[in-house]
Amino acid sequence: MPHALLQKERNRFVGFSFATAQLLLELDATNRIVYAAGASFQIAETSAQLVGRPIESIVAARDVGFLGHILQRYREARPGQLVRVALKRDGKPDQDFLVGGCVVDATPGQLYLGLVPAFGVARALAGSAAGLADAAATMAGDGDPALTLYAAPGLADRAGSDPDLSERVGEEIHAYLRSVSLGGEYVTDLAPGRYGLLRAADVSDGEIAASVAAILAQAELEPAGQLFNIRFDAAALNSEDAARALTYTIEKFARSDPTDFTLRSVQDAVAEMIGDSVSLMQSARSVLTEGTLEVAFQKVVEMRSGETHHCEALSRFSGIESVADFVRFMEDSGIVQDLDLLVVEKVFEQLADMKKTGWRPKVAVNLSGRSIQSDIFRGRLIALGEQHLDLRAQMLFELTETSSIVTIESTARFLQELTSHGHAICLDDVGAGSTSLQMLRAMPAHFIKLDGSVVHGAARPGGDHTLFKALVDLARGKGAELIAEQIETEADARFCAQAGARFGQGWLFGKASPEALRQRDKSKPIDLAWG
Repeated sequence: MPHALLQKERNRFVGFSFATAQLLLELDATNRIVYAAGASFQIAETSAQLVGRPIESIVAARDVGFLGHILQRYREARPGQLVRVALKRDGKPDQDFLVGGCVVDATPGQLYLGLVPAFGVARALAGSAAGLADAAATMAGDGDPALTLYAAPGLADRAGSDPDLSERVGEEIHAYLRSVSLGGEYVTDLAPGRYGLLRAADVSDGEIAASVAAILAQAELEPAGQLFNIRFDAAALNSEDAARALTYTIEKFARSDPTDFTLRSVQDAVAEMIGDSVSLMQSARSVLTEGTLEVAFQKVVEMRSGETHHCEALSRFSGIESVADFVRFMEDSGIVQDLDLLVVEKVFEQLADMKKTGWRPKVAVNLSGRSIQSDIFRGRLIALGEQHLDLRAQMLFELTETSSIVTIESTARFLQELTSHGHAICLDDVGAGSTSLQMLRAMPAHFIKLDGSVVHGAARPGGDHTLFKALVDLARGKGAELIAEQIETEADARFCAQAGARFGQGWLFGKASPEALRQRDKSKPIDLAWG
């Protein structure tokens, strides 16, 4: 071909490239940039200054692993897609770019990337079961959204004994699954070793199973996993009902043993939801309207002195076969708001009666993270407190289900408002995995309650003290006191008290009962010198 014609063809392809991308990069076999052209977008002063740098050096930390998998797919000429990747900029916030890539037979080992800035377009990353379900329901009009659920039992088994390994391997699996999700944006961690994603086109079950197994095997974990594809056979459902059914499916998968998970379609979920909901709704109506709710109390004790600091109010439901399923239904349906308010009201009534006898104990009442995000609930809770102004300092609020909180800033502000009214705040189940570090830092707290799994994991012979000590330091940094729950033996109590937990709760100090609130006797002090 004449030189002039070759030059014309080259210019034509350069023109096509810049018509669709504003920054062009060429990578060698080690993913080092060997050529750059176009605008630098403050990633460097000029695009030429990018040459010689590893591609990961310009990528935001949260996207490094993800991009590594994407580049591997491009190199293997597997079906590629435009994905969003955040790049670091000198002295500026990270900038999202849409990235596409390909290889050319004439230059083996080289990879060509085209990047265009994603100005004004928010990420669609699905951060929860509900977010993933909403996305799937919204996309249903364009065909089957290919909802895939994956369980890695070996990783889940190690979450309690080796949290650092579990977190590192979990991040690697998340990065890979994100690379095969739709647009690189629709994947979420549901629980340790449990993932959900909307799968990109032309990604096979075998590819996912083999890739995740390789990550697990490299970490010397059991590589066998289980993959479930959920059929979207819900043409008769509107998007809202479809989203509810999908949320039900995903959340059931997150808490089920994979061998017991039987849902395979939206219609399966709808049928199961209807059956469950009818009986549970009848029970909920009975609790809220017929007064079948009972409140029991369990002591929280200062372990060194044996003095009761306060009692926790615990709901008891007569005639309910599975309390866990019932409470979960109340939360998912929104009825938990009425339940929380009913408990607050009952506790205020008991405190008012006891005030007449001169006994003014303190009580912690649980508030669900799902309730406390509702403006209506917040208003009703404040109004209840205003009816009992002289009792407010006796009522603590214990925040549960923090994983459901998405409005972190407004929730923190409301907790501060409760504090200004005299209520102390306790964060529940800390260390169980449901309370994020962001949540712990953002929420005001006078008390932090360590989950029983943390207590038993550290207090028993040969236990790992790392997480326990880290949470002690975190509580001290917030100026909060630690409560260790599920204290069953004197050895448990002695370890927790010596390690920095001032308060304890568990069968060693007494089981929950309706009468515990009226008991003024001390528990046996824990002898810290022994052992």
